Amino acid sequence: MYPRTPAGAKAFYCVRKVEGRVEWVRIGDAAAVTIETARTKAAEIINDIARGTNPAEQKRIKKAEMTFADLFTAWVKDCTAREKKSLGKDQDNYRLHLQGIARKKLSDIQRADIRKLHAKLSEKSGKILANRVLALVRSMFNFGIKVLDIPNLTNPAAGLKMHREESRERRLHPDEMPRFFEALASEPNPDMRDYFMLSLLTGARRSNVLAMTWQEIHLERRQWTIPGSKAKSKDARSPSP
Repeated sequence: MYPRTPAGAKAFYCVRKVEGRVEWVRIGDAAAVTIETARTKAAEIINDIARGTNPAEQKRIKKAEMTFADLFTAWVKDCTAREKKSLGKDQDNYRLHLQGIARKKLSDIQRADIRKLHAKLSEKSGKILANRVLALVRSMFNFGIKVLDIPNLTNPAAGLKMHREESRERRLHPDEMPRFFEALASEPNPDMRDYFMLSLLTGARRSNVLAMTWQEIHLERRQWTIPGSKAKSKDARSPSP
């Protein structure tokens, strides 16, 4: 049958009673679907019902399913609670590179979609960025599976191979040291100059150097005591004489 929609258009429906409830399963607009096609589709729906499947209920479940954007919102909330340090970069990568799948239902995102996205980003924006976006998608789906317990959810990014990343570590050679210290001494920003010098003298992590306070410094002992909440191992550091 094809009743009119609220907008006045006609649409084909298959109407059947399933488990005591009348279900209306929409087939398509009468202007786009022929009567023969509608009859064929209705027969398929009736056969599905006979096999114990309720197409109308499946559509309701599908409609209520989370989108990738919904998952990202929940994931950001969890990361914020855990104070994830790289969250800002992850949000940028989502905003700039994952809008193409943001509105998709999670079950509609296929492994091929993520592989294609990774390849496209690799060519357009570089292998490292492509790896970061792939890792973000993988992390989000793992969150949905392990934390949100979303039923029947699989991770389309699981097992996809990342590009090999070469180490960008760079060490100064002995003949470069004088020029380095000359450049550091001539740095016009005293805060930047002091930061680099303290980092060199103490070997401390960047976060600890940036969070240093006068209460942590004992000038006579030439000692910096890092509070236990900040320290990773030892709680006191002294620069070499």
